Amino acid sequence: MSLACLIAVVILLAVWGGGAIPLSVCIVVMVLCAACATVMFARDRAGERERKAAVPFAGWLSVVVIALLAMSAVPLPGKMDRLAGHRRAEQNQQARAAVSQAVELGVIKPVRLDFSFSRNRAGTLRIVLLGIAMLTAATLGSSLTRRQKSAYCWFLIALMGVVAIAGFLHQWVWPRPKTLWWIWHVPHGQPVGCFIDRTHHAGFVSLAGPLALAWLGFSVRDRRVLSALFAGAAYVAISFGIAVSLSRGAVVAHCAASLAVLGLLAVRRPTWGGAAACVVVVAAMVACGWLVTKAPARVREPVLERLATLREPTETDSAQWRFGLWKDSIRIWRDYPVMGVGANAFRMVFPLYRTSAERKAFSHTENEFVSVAVEGGAVGVALLLVLVAAAAGRWLRNVRAGVVSGDLAVAVAGTTVAVVTHNLVDFPLHAPAYSIVFCSLLGMMMSGGDAKPADAGWNGERVAARHIAVGMLACGLLVAAGLCLWGTRPYKMDDLTMLPQADADSLARALVRSPTWGEAWLGFAVRVLRPGRPETSRLAASCADQAGVCDPNNYLLWENIGRLRLGMGDKDGADAAFKRMHELREWKEPPNTEFRF
Repeated sequence: MSLACLIAVVILLAVWGGGAIPLSVCIVVMVLCAACATVMFARDRAGERERKAAVPFAGWLSVVVIALLAMSAVPLPGKMDRLAGHRRAEQNQQARAAVSQAVELGVIKPVRLDFSFSRNRAGTLRIVLLGIAMLTAATLGSSLTRRQKSAYCWFLIALMGVVAIAGFLHQWVWPRPKTLWWIWHVPHGQPVGCFIDRTHHAGFVSLAGPLALAWLGFSVRDRRVLSALFAGAAYVAISFGIAVSLSRGAVVAHCAASLAVLGLLAVRRPTWGGAAACVVVVAAMVACGWLVTKAPARVREPVLERLATLREPTETDSAQWRFGLWKDSIRIWRDYPVMGVGANAFRMVFPLYRTSAERKAFSHTENEFVSVAVEGGAVGVALLLVLVAAAAGRWLRNVRAGVVSGDLAVAVAGTTVAVVTHNLVDFPLHAPAYSIVFCSLLGMMMSGGDAKPADAGWNGERVAARHIAVGMLACGLLVAAGLCLWGTRPYKMDDLTMLPQADADSLARALVRSPTWGEAWLGFAVRVLRPGRPETSRLAASCADQAGVCDPNNYLLWENIGRLRLGMGDKDGADAAFKRMHELREWKEPPNTEFRF
């Protein structure tokens, strides 16, 4: 049951958008929750009721983290604003005043003005959904037997080899821009395969590179020729797919993971398997180099140019703006040191702190560890450190006790190195397909599928299997209920593409959910304007001013503010906005047209 569910979920995500399509994530969470509940009920009926099913401390801590994330998105009465801190209280009050005035003027319907700790309630709830998917995937991984764990690894090796080659075809041979797998259209990004971002595609493929290399060594050691040939071919395909993806972060992560696996193979027991793995790594490098040099110029030139920048990685434009991004992110943390700005709320707060006037809009910190500090604060960092320590302790206990095989430990350790390395310069863990696969592999190390129940505990903690099952069913039912009531609307509440079609009521709700969102403030200003009513012009002007405060270095925003003020007949305000626009972009001249969505 667990193995079949994991395979089905990974295939679904690999084929259907990698989690970029909102409906796919909801379906995946419901399937994973139902499968976990079924597995736990089966354990309970099999006699675990008396002996009790063990839940590692890392598992309980994960539940606590998800619960805290959910609590940070809970709307709180206005009287509790001060508990959220001075800055949050001030932001809430500004949004509350604007929306209340719009209600009094009769331009919008009454809106419940309860704000949450998170500065992006919709985005935080999506992270809660992702957290449930990651936890349930780890739970299913922990319930696999040794044979099933081996089968799952082989499945991932085969799948990633196919995805790597198919991604190359989608990116270079039969390219179709703005589509996922030539079928599903997306409005933005640089899609490759099932991912909107080519970096996430390469990162997803790199998860199986260490698995293929480790299993190659084990197959040679055990004299399983066909398995060794298959693993070697898959490793070469994965290496080639990553090399031509134009993702430097994935290339570095793949190399680091391969070196880690080779080192672990050598340390554990020097055999012909380790030597064969070294030979295959060299062969993969030679094969990738030969294939790239023989490729057409439209493939060869950008790939070689991209890889050449790795000689001095810190001097690239990408590295420089990342350094600036991380420096600005620290300024956010200083203002929200305890609980951060909320999960997935970085992009709603960052425009207020960024020192660069680049057009690129950053939705993440491009570093998952910096993201934890900014979005989770000191509490988030502390929980992450404790969670890592608990998981590492459980891992070591299981390996020493023989609960999980040393071979599997080598393979998953290599994947962990790839994940840690890649997430230092990007945010692939936000991609559901990537995080679910990684957590399912980690879950295999957290418990012993073949161990006696008495040996599977940690720190003496026990809980009845039926209680876990009820919790999983509750999560699945909540997701199903949310899907029936709201559909995929929560995915649109913080999406720029929804602004042109949103009415004043929707924008008011967007401000309540994200009171620091500059674009929402500007959109609200446009929507509340009423011809012949000066009081609505004053409200629109104050909202436009707040938009500029929230995103002071966005020249396009200032251009639109200027156009809005032109339409209101406020020439002085328009001139001030266009002056700020010109300061940010000297080549921009004031337009003569009013603002239109």
